Amino acid sequence: MSNPANTRSVSVEGAEAQQKEKGKETPKKLKRVWSERTFSTVGPGSIRGSIITLVGAALGVGSLTLPYAMSLVGIHQGIVMLFLSGGASFISLSILKKATARTDAHDYAELLYRTTGSKRASLGIDMIICVFCFGSLCTFFIFFGDFCPAVVQPLPLPEFMKERGFVLVFFALAVMPLTQLDKISMFRGLASLPVVASLLFTGCMGFFARENFQRAVESGLELFFFRLDVLMTLKANSIFLFAFFQHISAVFVAYELVSPSDLRVEKTVGRAIWTEIAIYIPLAVFGYLSFLSSTEGNVSRNYPMDSIPFLVCRLLFCLALMVCVPLRSYAAANSAVSLAWKWGILPGSPAPSVGTTGAMRGGDEERALVGVTPGEEEEQRKRAMSRGRRSLGPLFLLGALMVGLRVRQVAEVVALLSALLATTIMISGPLGIFLCSLRNGTAGVGTGVAVFVVVYLSVFALLGYTQALVTVAQGFGWL
Repeated sequence: MSNPANTRSVSVEGAEAQQKEKGKETPKKLKRVWSERTFSTVGPGSIRGSIITLVGAALGVGSLTLPYAMSLVGIHQGIVMLFLSGGASFISLSILKKATARTDAHDYAELLYRTTGSKRASLGIDMIICVFCFGSLCTFFIFFGDFCPAVVQPLPLPEFMKERGFVLVFFALAVMPLTQLDKISMFRGLASLPVVASLLFTGCMGFFARENFQRAVESGLELFFFRLDVLMTLKANSIFLFAFFQHISAVFVAYELVSPSDLRVEKTVGRAIWTEIAIYIPLAVFGYLSFLSSTEGNVSRNYPMDSIPFLVCRLLFCLALMVCVPLRSYAAANSAVSLAWKWGILPGSPAPSVGTTGAMRGGDEERALVGVTPGEEEEQRKRAMSRGRRSLGPLFLLGALMVGLRVRQVAEVVALLSALLATTIMISGPLGIFLCSLRNGTAGVGTGVAVFVVVYLSVFALLGYTQALVTVAQGFGWL
């Protein structure tokens, strides 16, 4: 299969690599190219578009839990753990994106198969992504149902429009058209909403932080810098790590990236992670300093509902969910369609005995048995996947809506699923891909770097799965 990356047009941002190859350029020319690269329209597959999509996938209502995580471990320990979690995310994202560029895989499951050669691993990761993303969708709807009715209370609306059920149905109808977008790069225009919401919320917290801190100290609350409690550290680590969760979208973004060289991949991932850290640290610090140990799991609940600045922030976070929900719906539908294709139950898919995608078939002899060429097979797969994704996206959305209408308290179950499944997607999957690339000699790193990456990711995998066991033990009252 030829790599479509070789046939993609070079964007304006590719001018940087061309300038380096030319060697000598005048400062005026370099300045012109930089200005064009910075202020030109953000196109599909560009570095800036990819960064915006990744950051938008990571940010959202989950960032409101960071002050609570910092209250568990103290301000200095929390900052260190936030940097370490960002480092783990950077390493695993780089592995995924470089492997995607090398194999031209179109989604996480196919990437896992092309690098590990395991059909079971590919099927397993599709199932994990499908379950995890549907659970995330349900969480978003439950959050929206508990949060937004209070937000719309001050608005001059009829009473029936302020009911939880009406708000949820309205939200589902509003985001339904976004489930029909065929490429994840199409979300780049909306992906800035979570960033704007987080920045505005951080600014409001910082403005009132001194006053709230004095009030918290006067009430007898204590400021901690380090709290070396094992259980609290494990819980905080899960929250910090999952704040950088963007790995499902990363494979789609890497597949659509123009000229996906290692340099462009590292730029995209590095700038996305640094942007997230630059937003997370002040948000977590201001939130913790404002309320110390009384910080809520959702820090926005610490602020009065009638405060105009925070009312605006809450509305922006509600709009940010319009990005988070279709991104999760896109990933869930893609994995479900991938499973249907591999099992031969999707219209237009091959029989399960023949194979799945071109990468998972036995070779040209098996293709000849069903009378298709590799190119025809790939086009057939793309059309079937696109139709199936657009059909299943609304169904996942409606399913999450039904759960949100009927269920309110699923936090512990979702937390357990997140600890198990998100750790697998974020850490274990990339670690397995990296180990296979070391075995095949395609990792492109020295022995020292390889050992560091394996140990670093293994530690975070161990912490994530340990937290899952702790959650189960606490649920049964064993801890």
